[in-house]
Amino acid sequence: PPGKFFPLAITPFGYSIGICQPPKSASFASCFWCHSYSGDFTLLIYRVGSAFVKSLKFTSESVGSTLVFAVSSKKNQLEVLGKVNGTDTNNLAKVLDRLRFAAKPDEVIKFPLGEKTIVATGVGAWSEKFDSEILRRAAGAAARALSGEKSATFIFPAKSSTELSAIAEGAALGSYQFSDFKATSLKEMKAPLEEIVVKTDLAKSVDTKAIAKRVEILAKNSYLIRDLINTPPSHLTPI
Repeated sequence: PPGKFFPLAITPFGYSIGICQPPKSASFASCFWCHSYSGDFTLLIYRVGSAFVKSLKFTSESVGSTLVFAVSSKKNQLEVLGKVNGTDTNNLAKVLDRLRFAAKPDEVIKFPLGEKTIVATGVGAWSEKFDSEILRRAAGAAARALSGEKSATFIFPAKSSTELSAIAEGAALGSYQFSDFKATSLKEMKAPLEEIVVKTDLAKSVDTKAIAKRVEILAKNSYLIRDLINTPPSHLTPI
């Protein structure tokens, strides 16, 4: 709005090599709405001038039909991190092994399994405690592979609010997409992920509202910077 300025945030270098899209990718929001219920927290994100609405939700119960699992490699065997009722993670690990999934960082594979759509994203070698940047990059890589999906549930090993925040940041920033000047290929593009659900047992024990607010600030300003970079000078004039 005239007379108002949005603060710009400089993102760490890791964002540009990990969870960001390639150079020609998109924009995010300038308006946000939040509400909480039953200990869970939902952040709705709306980008002005765009046709889609996104939401970021933390919950300990809700699981959809598209599941995103972090997968590590432990003693030459795959280990699926996280469990969901109705999904046999041991069988899932065997399926991934047959598909020659190596669980390397930034490696992602997507396939149907029964009535579910499974997305596996690699986090490298198994560890008792994964670095937040590893979780952030893994969530971002998975989000980039989820274009065209309405909703996805991220099932990652989060043992602290810092790790939970990293997962949410990765998923939000990885959904970045820029389409303003792609007139010829716009019809072929799939819409970015609309709803991000982070399933965690911490949903009712940590301040998810504060986490969502932090993700809001990082995502909004990171997307704004990307918009400015991706907009050609002929359209991004001083006035």
